[in-house]
Amino acid sequence: MDDRSEPARHTKHVYRVLILLGLFVVAALAVRYALIPPGWGTHGNFRAGAVQEMLDIDPVHGGREACRPCHGKEWETVQSSDHASVSCESCHEPLAHHVQGGRRRAPMPTDRSYALCARCHRRIEGRPADFPQVRIDEHVLEQGGSFGAEVCLDCHTPHAPLDGLR
Repeated sequence: MDDRSEPARHTKHVYRVLILLGLFVVAALAVRYALIPPGWGTHGNFRAGAVQEMLDIDPVHGGREACRPCHGKEWETVQSSDHASVSCESCHEPLAHHVQGGRRRAPMPTDRSYALCARCHRRIEGRPADFPQVRIDEHVLEQGGSFGAEVCLDCHTPHAPLDGLR
């Protein structure tokens, strides 16, 4: 047998591997092209059109000032109470559920349950000692009340919880 024929016989395997490797590279580039959105990398690790897309979305939350034009009396009451630092949307639904495009679209859902008050005022050891916290069941019994769904509102007004105790 000729010694030169042995390497030539294996070159077709090398070509097959190179063809497979080339197909793999082409497939990887095609998948990369399909998965990476246009504009990616224009501004570092960000997609160029993302900022405009976010600006085009109607805001869900309006912030405290958005409530003031229609609910001025409640807004003023809250501003002079212990809840002055609490956003309206912390207790009420987001503004978009109530108003869209400057017009009322639905009544504002109101949660009157003690669970809403308990989110912030339930006694938890990790909260600062000067933050108003209560053990709700003990507090209700100390005040001579009975425990019900709206137990906090039996005595407290939500917009000014310590002013005008009922």
